[in-house]
Amino acid sequence: MTEISYRSINDPSLWPARADMRRHQISQILHIITPAAAMCIVLSAGPETVFPSTAPAHVWMIWPWNVLLAMAIGVIVWDGRALFLRHRGRRDALRFSVRSGEEAFRFAEEALGVNHGSENSDHRGRTTATGLWETCAVAPLAALAYTAAASEPARPLHWLASTVDQLAADGSERSWQRAAEAISAVSTHLHEAFVSVMNMSQRQRDSVVLVMRDAITPCLAVRR
Repeated sequence: MTEISYRSINDPSLWPARADMRRHQISQILHIITPAAAMCIVLSAGPETVFPSTAPAHVWMIWPWNVLLAMAIGVIVWDGRALFLRHRGRRDALRFSVRSGEEAFRFAEEALGVNHGSENSDHRGRTTATGLWETCAVAPLAALAYTAAASEPARPLHWLASTVDQLAADGSERSWQRAAEAISAVSTHLHEAFVSVMNMSQRQRDSVVLVMRDAITPCLAVRR
C-alpha cells in the first residue's frame, strides 16, 4: 500500500474531499464512455433498427432503445447522487480559514496530510519520497495560503489555485519570483521560507509544486 493511500485511509479529515474527487472522476469517465457505447450499440443494431422510417408505438421497447435508455438513466442517477453528496459534504470539506501565519501552516499541514512529521513515513516507519516532498511543500504552501488570504480576501482559493497552477505549468524563475514578491509584500518570515524552496533545483521545485497542486485540488473540487 502506498504512503498516500495509507494516509488517506487513516486520516478521516481527508475522506470527504477524496471521495468527492473520485466521484467527479467517475462522472467524467461515464460521460466519455456512455456516448461511445451508445454509438457502438447503434452501429451494431443498425440505424434502420434504431431509427425506423416508420416509428411504431412500440419503438421504445425494442432492445437497442432499452439499453440506451438504461444507460442514460444510469448516468443521470449517478450525476444526481454525486451532486447531492458533493453539497452534503461541503461542511466536512477542507476549510480555508487563514488569518495568521500559524493558521496558514495549519492549513498547509492539513491539506498535505503532514502532522509534525508523523505522517511522513509508511506503516512500517520508513520515510518515503512522497512524504519528503509533502514536508518540503508545507512552508511554500503556507506562504501562498497566507498571501492569498491577505491579498485576495474575497477569493483566496482562486488566487492560490491560479498561482500554484502557474508555477506547475511554467516553473520558470520569473514565475517563482512573482510569487515571492507577492509573499514578501505581506510577510517577511514566510517570504524567507518560500525563497528557501525557490532556491532548490528545477526538478526539486517541480516535485514540490506538483505536491501542492494535488493537495489543494480536493479543496477546490467541493467548491465547483
